[in-house]
Formats: sequence, structure tokens, C-alpha cells
Amino acid sequence: MWYYKLSKTIKNVSRITIYLIISYIQKNSETTYKKYSTTSQKNEIEENKYYFKKNLTICDECDISTRLKCVCLILIQDFNFKLFFKNLKAIKRLRIIDINFFGHLGLNVLINIGFFDILNKEERVLLKKESMKNYLQLKKTLSNKEIVILGNNKNFTKSMKISNNRPLFICNDSVKEVKNINSELTVLSFGDPMFHFSPHKTAIDYLKIVKDNKNYIDFIIVPINTLPILKQLDMNTKIIGVTSSNRGKNFITIGELDIVTKKTHNILTQYMLPIAMSISKSIFLGAVSTSKTNNDKLWQYDEKLVKKNEKSFAFGYSFFKDRNFKNYYKQHFKFLNRIIKENENIKLL
Repeated sequence: MWYYKLSKTIKNVSRITIYLIISYIQKNSETTYKKYSTTSQKNEIEENKYYFKKNLTICDECDISTRLKCVCLILIQDFNFKLFFKNLKAIKRLRIIDINFFGHLGLNVLINIGFFDILNKEERVLLKKESMKNYLQLKKTLSNKEIVILGNNKNFTKSMKISNNRPLFICNDSVKEVKNINSELTVLSFGDPMFHFSPHKTAIDYLKIVKDNKNYIDFIIVPINTLPILKQLDMNTKIIGVTSSNRGKNFITIGELDIVTKKTHNILTQYMLPIAMSISKSIFLGAVSTSKTNNDKLWQYDEKLVKKNEKSFAFGYSFFKDRNFKNYYKQHFKFLNRIIKENENIKLL
């Protein structure tokens, strides 16, 4: 599903092509890196104490003149074509992590550093095994139990009160209220590149909130490539990593190592509902919209979770600025209603 504006897409075809090349190299690289250099004078990664700092340190052995001969990762934080082609000889080590590169593409490369560049294949397999073990434990624990899944809209508090202590799946900003939730088991899911895993202060603050509330969270469901980031938080909470793909018709497929869901670009239909459907035959769904009225209403949150205009800053970045929201929500409701229609065990609160 491509949900970016046509004009923005055409204008940025060259950037998209560069991303595809860099992403392919990154995901298929057999090199593990311990150090990095940056092309920017303002080193935001160091200044923000970004999550990779423990495993990826600044390279003191190279400078602008020797960077191409070094063996460290080269991170481009402020992309321009001149800079890219100047470092083209080291393309295997180039990583474009510009938050404004185009849409979510720069953030994808940044997040993938922890999974594909820092870890080797054996370490990635170990993470997947741990993730599968946690999934199977959750499945065993919730077998034959009713599950409540809540979104973040203005009905969250009301829906939370009528969940009746049943196992609860919550997402994103609901973590702010997790200590007030009366549930026998709580599963938190999040995975937004901008709000949860970017070098932006909002994302760093969010992960701090997750860590501060770890004792109230039993399981966490996130994209598999973000597991190294969460590991840096030193939590004992069981984490389930999900791989997502555009291929396949099923919303979830459980393999030997991988939990694969359909890529819908939505936390509810890509992570929460597929996992819940695979472990329970009775699901109650609340605090979500099932049909589009207008974008403003869709961005109305429970006031206990999100303050008014708290997330509006994101529209100044290409992550949202380049997006075709009409197409995005059209696809979202298509997937959501298909899931509800195909699963009679899902009931709306």
C-alpha cells in the first residue's frame, strides 16, 4: 500500500530509488559495525543519547578526508545529492537517516541500524527465538480467554472501565494510563517510526514512559527490527517482535521463527488484531473508529492520553507532510472492516 501524495512521490523518485538501494544493502550486509562517522556537524545521535550509543560509538579514526578509507558506518543526517555522490564509493557503508528524507524512509534506515548493522545473523536469530518463546507463552496464558483491544480515541476511558478485568491489549499513548488499568494481563503495542523510534524528543520521552511503567506491562508487541532499541531500556518485560510483509493474503502467519503479519501501516490492523486473533476466539474491540467521517475526528484522542495539538508538530516533517491521508484512511478502514467481517469472534464494545 502506497499512501504518499502522487506529486510528492514523482518529485522524490530519485530519493526513493536511493532508499531502495541503501535498504537492500543494509538488510543483506554480512558486516557488523561497532563505530560510525557522521557527515553532519551537528551530531544529533550523540547529543540525544540515542539508543544505539551503547553498541555503536563515534569513530575517532577517520575524518572528512579519510572517511572513505575507513570501515565504519557513514551516517547522512542532512541529505543532499552532492553529499551522497561524494560518498558514493562507500555506498555499502552509507546509511541515510535524515528524518526529512522522504516520508518514513529515512527513519526506516535509522531503525534498521540496530537490527541489521549492529547484530549478526546468529544474534538476530536469537532475538527471533526469544520473541517466539514470548508469543507462545502469551498464547498459552490467554488460551480460551476473552481479550479486550482498545484504541486511543476519545472513548478509551469509557471502554477501559467496561473491560471488566479481562486481558487487555492497548497501544501507543495508552501507556500513560497503564498503572490505572484494572486487568489480569496487559499487552502494550507500539511501532510508529516518528512518535516512538525517531531521534525526536517525543520518541525519546515516550520510551522513557514505557520504561517507567514496565511493572504494569506484561507483554510488548513491536516491529521485530525495533527489539535492539527496546533491549537498551533494560526492561524485564517480555517482548514479541513482529515481521510485516506486503506479500500474502493472510493477516498473520506463524512460522518456525517469524511471526509475519500483513503490512497495513496501522498499529491496530498490523499488530494488535492479528496477534489477538491468533490466540483467542473471543475478542472485544473498543475506542476505535470503523468508518471515516473526517480527519479531524479521527485525530481526536482521549484527553487523558493526548493533549490537544500535542502531535501536530509531526505535520511539519515529511513523515506526515508527504502523506495522502485520504488514501491512507481508505485503506485502513478497508483492512479493519475486512478483519471484523472475516472474524465473527470480534465484537465491538
